[in-house]
Amino acid sequence: MPAYLFITVFIWLDGSSAMNGRAQPDSLLRNRLYTQWQAVRYRLPDSSLYYATQLHQLARKTRRDADLAQSLMTLGIVERDRGNYAEAVSLFQQALPHGERLTDHDAIGSIYQNMALTYKRMGDSQRVTAIWEQALGYAEKAYSLFKTYRSSPGNIANAQNTMAIIQRDLEQFEKARQNYQAAIELLEPIQANLSRKDLSTLAILYGNLGQLLINDKKYDQSISLISKALVINTSINQLTSLEHNRRNLAKAYRLQKNLPESAKNAQKAIEYARQIGDPHRLFNTLSVTYETYSDLGDYKQALDMLKEQKLIEDSLMRVDKARQILALQAQYDNERTRQLAEVTAQKDRLLAETKARLLLQHEGDLARIDADKTRDLSRMSARAELDKEELRSRYASASNQQKIRQLGAENSRQSLQVLWLSIGACLFCLLSGLLLLLYRRVRHSRAKIQTQSEQMKLLMRELHHRVKNNLAVVSGLLELQANRLGDAPIRQAFVESQQRIQAMSLIHQRLYQTDTTTQINLTDYTHSLIDSLMAAYGYTPNQLERKVSIEVADVDVDIAIPLGLILNELLTNAFKYAFPNAKSAPRLTVRIWHKDGLNLLLADNGPGLNLNEWKTEQTLGRNTSFGRRLIHSLSDQIGASMDVDVRQGTCFTLHIPTHLFQMN
Repeated sequence: MPAYLFITVFIWLDGSSAMNGRAQPDSLLRNRLYTQWQAVRYRLPDSSLYYATQLHQLARKTRRDADLAQSLMTLGIVERDRGNYAEAVSLFQQALPHGERLTDHDAIGSIYQNMALTYKRMGDSQRVTAIWEQALGYAEKAYSLFKTYRSSPGNIANAQNTMAIIQRDLEQFEKARQNYQAAIELLEPIQANLSRKDLSTLAILYGNLGQLLINDKKYDQSISLISKALVINTSINQLTSLEHNRRNLAKAYRLQKNLPESAKNAQKAIEYARQIGDPHRLFNTLSVTYETYSDLGDYKQALDMLKEQKLIEDSLMRVDKARQILALQAQYDNERTRQLAEVTAQKDRLLAETKARLLLQHEGDLARIDADKTRDLSRMSARAELDKEELRSRYASASNQQKIRQLGAENSRQSLQVLWLSIGACLFCLLSGLLLLLYRRVRHSRAKIQTQSEQMKLLMRELHHRVKNNLAVVSGLLELQANRLGDAPIRQAFVESQQRIQAMSLIHQRLYQTDTTTQINLTDYTHSLIDSLMAAYGYTPNQLERKVSIEVADVDVDIAIPLGLILNELLTNAFKYAFPNAKSAPRLTVRIWHKDGLNLLLADNGPGLNLNEWKTEQTLGRNTSFGRRLIHSLSDQIGASMDVDVRQGTCFTLHIPTHLFQMN
């Protein structure tokens, strides 16, 4: 269950904002906008963005560092609430220099803490450890600033709470517990003098530590701490915290086998979730309530909770799809704008080249005119010379005639060249236009194919999501039916069928949560399957020594489904027959590697099975268990061969030849 994240926002007011006993108009407006933003932040996201934007516009007018730091941080929180994490981080980074110029260490610490919470949410959405570690670094910076400059106990405890939440996500549970405990010891002695905000922080610390103790199976301590949080949150009417407290109490009482108290708290949690109007909270609360009513045997109520939970999950998926479609539309618009810009630039370039060519042609015409003018002057000079000197005139006339013939030939040749150049230019323009038209058609076809490809991926994700939902409903119905059966063998058969369905459901869940719709990541799938069976048979990580080595990244879904079912059957046999009878601590080894095809090895340290019975042809008859027939059938389906070694426990080795399995 996601813990509550406490967000601290400081308001820095100018020391000279009061004049003659009254605040300046911009300070009053700023305070009013900030109050209105706080009132609508969780309920009306669009109104929250509007008031945060107005607050920032007012800060840009005043140009005061305190106002700008406050408004930028408020905008960053709004963008984080909207899921725009990169924009939120950018706004917090812009706010940081304003706080540093003021040397306001509380403001700087608050900015670092908000950056930590933003990276924490990014890590939650992407499940990336490196992002969580970066979030922890910013939280530690905030704590160091608050501690060094002796900030208020509320600020220090709030930073420790943020560090502990991130450490819990990183599975650093002991460090998280120590930070929770230290923060509580800081605030508990002064609880009577705490402000409403710091009281809320103390309640959150009680709730978060109680939630951590549930995982350690310390239910009495957990219930005691969460009850303390419930008293504080009731006194300050903190609905979101009350819903979270009731949900965790329901879970703790259910695990303690106090089902009436669990149902009572679960019902209260649903009432608070409906008042808040947050579908994510209602989804989580319905999940806890379903488990409680199922344990109570009230299957009608349990099925109603399961149906409502599926409806909320489908609606959340539709919202995510709408966001994806909007993102695709934005990408298409950006690509179209870029193409138009390229066409415009190419048109401008062609126009420039044509103008240059015409200018050169014009200069050539002027040159010919000058040449004609010079020739005419030469003729007139020659005629004048003929009147003066007849003998010289005859010689000059012959010479001039020769020059005239040469010039005429040159002019004809140049005219022919200009004609051919004009024809070539026209052909070039025609070919350029055809090439441009062909280029635009190719670009359009590519964009259309890309759009169709993205639509096909969305449809495939939708298909896998619906298959996963249908398998989940079937699994829930099998669980309900199994709870009503008194015969232990028949009930166990139902449970095993439910586990097989969950093994297939995990594959479809992986398909619609990743970019590829035909490939399964064997590493994630194998770990998820082992964790599911450990929880089903009551094993914790400390009770089972496991060694998992997956050297094949992705496989096709046609291989992944039968391979996953075979792996589920072999693991189930190990948990049912091998580990309970093991002479030493249970030990499980799983390895998948590629050598002349795909290879799977699964070994346990149990007493081993009857190898002769396994290899005898009679084992494939009516007396053979369904699981064993399923393993043989699926192995034949994918063309695989299986070997069994019982010298040290039981070791199954499955081999799929290269011509039947191709790595990607």
